[in-house]
Amino acid sequence: MRTTGRLAAEPPQRLTGMDTLFLAMESPTSQVHTLKLSILESAHAGQPLDAVVVREAIEQVVHAVPCYSQKLKPVPLGLHHPLLVGAGDFRLDDHVRHREVPPPGGPRERDRVIAEVCGSPLDRRHPCGRYGF
Repeated sequence: MRTTGRLAAEPPQRLTGMDTLFLAMESPTSQVHTLKLSILESAHAGQPLDAVVVREAIEQVVHAVPCYSQKLKPVPLGLHHPLLVGAGDFRLDDHVRHREVPPPGGPRERDRVIAEVCGSPLDRRHPCGRYGF
């Protein structure tokens, strides 16, 4: 599903020196991206959350954070910090992934899933936000 109709066009933004430093520090074996973990519960007792409900909730608010739908644009010859520019081809479905923690679902299993997610580099040709639930 495309969400570009709901996303406002944002002017390009130049990355800060600190953001550029983080990009420069990344390597195929050492990612510098961040991860946030939320544990969600259904607002309705006895009804589990499903992928459709979570995805729809993300779609309703993704427009409020422009950088989630922007991608990196390097400056020719690397003469300045890269830019964040609107990704005209932004598709929320390309950034939302359902992941389940295997049984018994404790901290060890959760941490393995987090390590798998954090251990893979983000594709800089596309907006770098990924949502896992």
